[in-house]
Amino acid sequence: MKAPGFIKSTVSTLATRLLIMVLASLIGIVAARALGPADLGAFTVALALPALVSLFLQFGLGMANVYYMGQGKYPVDVLLGNALSLSLITSGIAVPVYIALIPLLTRTVAAEIEPGVLMLVGLSIPPALVGGHLSFILLGLQDIQEYNLLRLIRNGGTLILLILFILVFQMRVMGAVLAVTLAWTVMVVRAFWALRGKVRIRLTWNWEILRECLKLGAKGYLGNLFQFFNYRLDVLLLGFFMGVTAVGLYATAVAAAEALWYLPEAVGTVLFPRIALSSSEEASSFTPVVTRSVFFLTLIFGVIMCALSYPLITVLFGANYEDSVSPLRLLLPGVVILSISKVLSSDLGGRGLLLYNTLAALSGLAATVALDLILIPRFGINGAAIASSVSYSLNTVVVLCAYVNASGKPLVQVLIPQPADLKIYFRLWDRLSGAAFLKGDRQ
Repeated sequence: MKAPGFIKSTVSTLATRLLIMVLASLIGIVAARALGPADLGAFTVALALPALVSLFLQFGLGMANVYYMGQGKYPVDVLLGNALSLSLITSGIAVPVYIALIPLLTRTVAAEIEPGVLMLVGLSIPPALVGGHLSFILLGLQDIQEYNLLRLIRNGGTLILLILFILVFQMRVMGAVLAVTLAWTVMVVRAFWALRGKVRIRLTWNWEILRECLKLGAKGYLGNLFQFFNYRLDVLLLGFFMGVTAVGLYATAVAAAEALWYLPEAVGTVLFPRIALSSSEEASSFTPVVTRSVFFLTLIFGVIMCALSYPLITVLFGANYEDSVSPLRLLLPGVVILSISKVLSSDLGGRGLLLYNTLAALSGLAATVALDLILIPRFGINGAAIASSVSYSLNTVVVLCAYVNASGKPLVQVLIPQPADLKIYFRLWDRLSGAAFLKGDRQ
């Protein structure tokens, strides 16, 4: 595994993620200003439901496909065909069940959301499910450029359609949900187009291979599910205890804080398939450099965001969101610390040690549930922020322990920048500034 190639892929991914961050920020600003806290909260809760369903129905298959593609154990067209077949079956079952549960949802976590909006939300489940599988196939092929482009298309499409449906047609929450659903659909069409010529696209049902993939995926599947709840359970509980206006205020703080994850997620995206192709020795010498560098940069950005949190919220989102400043500050410590987990969990996943990620996510989820139930009724959105920050920190401690045990690397090498890292920083700066494209690779 060559560092220059990794840096090139990471910079490309990071550049795309920065553009996605800009688009996501614009989406958040447009939605916040056009909808107001109450409708923004309804929109947030509505989208959390299909996201949970689609993640639940993937069964961890995507990560298993990436791993086995890296190992070259199974044909790519069979892995893709199995994923598509499973998506069709699960979507055909999930959508009618979800629609049947709408009356229950309107009496609990979605009490202030119109049934028609929830009905439309159900239509986003199939494209979200298929799009997730197709993205993992492209990641397994190490087509990082196309993988990044899909996310860019989804966010860019969402922004354009959001402006059209909310600002032009005044469709409010219904328009926002429709924009997201159509953007997912466009992304799926593009993914199929990108895969043509790379892999034979067909429906297959190879139970032997599918069983092995599900067996491996199950180790990380629950982890992804638990992690989703770590990220979004507070939104659902806030909606239940405090109403959708509180959700809108909290969602704004979360959106701002999670912007710090674009760097670690970009690195993790590139790291995962590369670790699957590397020896244990190569991975153990490379990952610590990446992790400590990402943590150091995220910490710097976190301090800056904390210092500028008030103007950041009130200027970008409006004075109506002033109450989002406090939860943002409370979220930042946990968000910065979790950047470590986002990198190391990709390393563990690339080694096939998905169970450790599941255990880490489970520990975080246990903390989230307990603290949310205690703190949200008493402290509202600030309580939710504290619960999330503690949960993220606990998750990271577990992942750190697992990584140190698996790699044999001391903790100080994983977390503290070393003098030798300066060469990597200079190389990264060269690529970001464009110098590397003129001079060529130095190594």
